[in-house]
Amino acid sequence: MRKSNPIISIIDVLITLFVLSTICSLYFNNSNYINSYLTLFVPCYSIIRLLNNKISAFTELIVLLISVICLFECGYALLQLIYSFWGESSISFCGTFRNSGPFGGFLSVCICTLYPYVRKCKNNFVKNIATISLTAAVIILPGSYSRAAILSCVICCFLFAIKYEERFRIFIFEHKLPVTLVLIVLSFGAYKFKQGSADGRIFIDKISVQMLFPNHFFGVGIGNYAGKYGEAQCKYFREKLSSTMEYSSIQRIEHERMIADCPDLAFNDYLQIGVESGLLAMILYIVTIIVAVILSIKRQTIWGYGILAFSIFSLFSCPIEKFQFQLLFAILLAMSSDGTCRENSSKSVYFFLLPIFFSMIFVLVNSRSWREQMDDRREWIDAGKWYDNEYYEFVISDYSQLFDGLKNNSQFLYEYGFSLNKMNYFDKSDSILMMGAKISSNPMFWNVMGNNSLAQGRYREAEERYKHAFYMVPNRLYPLTLLAKLYHEEGDTARFLEMADKVEKFVPKIENANTVRLREEIREIRNSYMYLPCSNKYKTHI
Repeated sequence: MRKSNPIISIIDVLITLFVLSTICSLYFNNSNYINSYLTLFVPCYSIIRLLNNKISAFTELIVLLISVICLFECGYALLQLIYSFWGESSISFCGTFRNSGPFGGFLSVCICTLYPYVRKCKNNFVKNIATISLTAAVIILPGSYSRAAILSCVICCFLFAIKYEERFRIFIFEHKLPVTLVLIVLSFGAYKFKQGSADGRIFIDKISVQMLFPNHFFGVGIGNYAGKYGEAQCKYFREKLSSTMEYSSIQRIEHERMIADCPDLAFNDYLQIGVESGLLAMILYIVTIIVAVILSIKRQTIWGYGILAFSIFSLFSCPIEKFQFQLLFAILLAMSSDGTCRENSSKSVYFFLLPIFFSMIFVLVNSRSWREQMDDRREWIDAGKWYDNEYYEFVISDYSQLFDGLKNNSQFLYEYGFSLNKMNYFDKSDSILMMGAKISSNPMFWNVMGNNSLAQGRYREAEERYKHAFYMVPNRLYPLTLLAKLYHEEGDTARFLEMADKVEKFVPKIENANTVRLREEIREIRNSYMYLPCSNKYKTHI
C-alpha cells in the first residue's frame, strides 16, 4: 500500500507561526493592518493548498497561470517601450510595476519557475505556452537594468543546469578557472555599473541591522520602518559627525554622508520584516523559505528554483510589499508544500477551510475601509490642485475632511502640515507633522516643525529641530540655511557668520539651481553685516 503524505506539512506550520508572530506585532504596535502583506498572502496560500489537494492536474494549471501572467507583463512592458519611442517620456519600462527593479525581479522568478518545467514536463500544450512566455521574459529581463533580478536568475538557472544538463555540467567542470574569472569580472562590473546605488543599499542595510536589536521581539510595527529609520540614521550621524575621529574614519563617514538618503523601505525583505515585525518573524520567514526550497528540490519539483530566485532578489529589494509578488510567492510556497493527501481529502478540506474562513472574515471586515481609502485618495488627488497652486486655506478645508482616511499617508500629512504652517496654525501643524515624522524618514517634516517653533519664538527648539533634520540626511544644504536664518533672526551675529561660512563651503549630494539660490539668500543677509571676527566661545558644532 502506498504511504500517503500528511495533511499538514511543515511549511503550513511555519507559515502559521509566522503569521501569528506578525499579527502579534501588528496589535502590540497598533499598526495599520489594512496595509499588511498578510491581507493577500494568507488567503492565497490557503486557497492554493486546498485546490492542489483536490485537483490532480493542478501543477499544469499553475504553470499555465504563471505563463499567462508573465506574458501579460512582457506585453505590457513592450507597449510602454513603444509609447516611449513616440515621445511619451513619462512612461516607464516596468509592466504593471511602478519601477523596473521589481519588474525585473518578477520576471526572474517566472523564468526560474518556467525553465525547469520546460525541461522536465511532458504536457506539450502547456510546454509550448511556457516556452513562449519563458523566451519573452529572457529577452525583456535585461531591459529592466535590475542587477539583483539578473543575479537571482543566473544563479538559479545555473544550479538547475548543473544538476540536469549533463553537457553544461561537463563544460563547467572542464573550464572552472575561466568561468570563475568571468563571473568575478561580471560581478565587479555590475557593482561599478551603479556603484552609488549599491553603496546606498549597503548603508541602508547597516542602519537596519542596528535597528533590529532595540526592538527585537515585536519590532516597530508594519508601516513604521521609515520613521524609525530616520531616527536611527539621525542618531548615527549625530554621533559620528560630532566626534573627533582619525582621518580614515572621517573619509568613511564622508562617503556615508554623501550616499545617505531617506528611504521608505529597507530594500531587503528580511531586514524589513525583522525591523517591523521582530526577529522571531524574520527567523520564521527565512526558515520557511529554506525548508520550502529544500523540500521542493529534494522531491524534484520545479517550485524550489522560483522560491530561491525570490529569496535572492529579496536580499536587494522588498518584493513582499508588491501584491504581484505576494500572489506569486504564496502560490510557489503552497505548491512546494508536501502536505497534499488526496486519500484524506475530506479531512484536508476542513483543515484548509479554517484559515480561508478567518482570512475571508478579515477581508470583509476591512473591505469597507479599503473602499473608503480609495475614495479618499481620489478626493486627495482632486484637492491637490489647491496645494500645487498655494491656495493653502482651501487645502486645510479639504484635507481636514480626508484626514481620518489618509492619516497613514506621509505625503498627505506633509502637505496638510505645511499648509497649516503657511496659514499660521503652528500648533496644529506641529501635531500633524509629528504624525508624519513617525512614518517617514523625510527630514522636511523636521524643517517645517522648526519653522513652527521659530514663528513662536522658541529658538532653542527650532535650532534642535533644524539640526535633527540635518543629521537625518546630512548631505542637504537646506537645514543649514534655516539655522543661519535662525541665528540672524535671534541676533546672534557670531553664530550666523560661522553658519554662513558653513553654508558657503558645504558640499551637498546634488548641486543644482536650488542650492545656488539658498547660498545667495545667505550671502545677501551676510552682506548686510559688517565684518566681525568669530569668537571661539561661539563655536557652533554641526
